[in-house]
Amino acid sequence: MIDLQKIANKEQKYIVQVNQVPLANRKVNAITIMDSGTADGWAQAGQIVITSSRMMPEKIETAKTLIHQLVEKQASCLMIKPYADNEESDIPQTLIDYCTHLDFPLFQIRENTTYIQIMNDINAILFEGRRINKMADLDLDYLLKTNSASDKDFDFISSLKNVDLYSLKVRVARISLSEIPKPSERIAVQFNLMNQIRAFFDRVQQEKRIKTYFIVESADGATAISFFDHEQMELPPDDRIPFKRLISNVRIPRFTVYEGVSNAHPAKKFIAPILRPASASTSLRPWTGHDDPSFTGTSACGTW
Repeated sequence: MIDLQKIANKEQKYIVQVNQVPLANRKVNAITIMDSGTADGWAQAGQIVITSSRMMPEKIETAKTLIHQLVEKQASCLMIKPYADNEESDIPQTLIDYCTHLDFPLFQIRENTTYIQIMNDINAILFEGRRINKMADLDLDYLLKTNSASDKDFDFISSLKNVDLYSLKVRVARISLSEIPKPSERIAVQFNLMNQIRAFFDRVQQEKRIKTYFIVESADGATAISFFDHEQMELPPDDRIPFKRLISNVRIPRFTVYEGVSNAHPAKKFIAPILRPASASTSLRPWTGHDDPSFTGTSACGTW
């Protein structure tokens, strides 16, 4: 996970935090430029939002409404570039205090710093983080499908996540699209789906409800494998609540999204058999959601 503290430390030459809000464990997964006075329709969880004093609403109450929208959308922070190097262009103390009240990080972009400089630097950090996470996902996918996985292999991917996977419990969630996207739209659909799933599990991890997670992509969706310890294990019916929140928030235009969720199991005994593509069957049966008691299923349209 790339958190805001890491980015703030690396970008000190470009940005300065103007309020005293903790940055550690605030997930960052994207950076975007705000060119309107509202966050509706574009702001997403984990985004760094950058803008200028010219683009911010002139009225304080309207600016507060915008910031409140960003907080509701779970944006990571707001970075504002003063339009001119004078005292009037500084961020009003009222807004700084309001962001502090909402526990929302607020930064001022330093003089002579461009959007491109910040975006290039942060995107490079995010790309490296995604590359490491993707390799970990692929490593786990391979181990789950091979018949020759060893303790050493799982020790390796445990080291990538800085946790002992074998000592934890696991829950598997299968998120499926109602149909496989057409080749011309598959990349965009899958990218959209993966971002939403990651944003959900990043938030759950930030809430300390899981230790870590992996996501294995497929043609018609993805499988999310979350790891947690005994203290984090939720019992029925509370264990389904986070996944109901996931399926209710995933939105892919023109596609219905389905979900199947397993019960909690010891990781060492469970993760290998459930995903290994055996010839016939029981390894695949849980994804149907109908005949395996360890799985429940929901969809955007109801229960299945």
